[in-house]
Amino acid sequence: MTITQGNVDDRNINVIDILVKNVSSKLFGDKGYISAKLFEYLKDKGVQLVTGMKNKLMPMLDKILLRKRSLIET
Repeated sequence: MTITQGNVDDRNINVIDILVKNVSSKLFGDKGYISAKLFEYLKDKGVQLVTGMKNKLMPMLDKILLRKRSLIET
């Protein structure tokens, strides 16, 4: 687990590398993480980025887990 200061951009590649060091499949984030560059970077590392975008094709489990993200965040 990594905690960053409020003035640090979590989308910074150095921070992302620390955050996904032990992640092997999916990373859930809010709409602030929507970025094609970040999506491709994580995809190359074997991590699927799941954000709050409305997607009818998203698996139901991902939708449920994405709703739980806000609970975990608080």
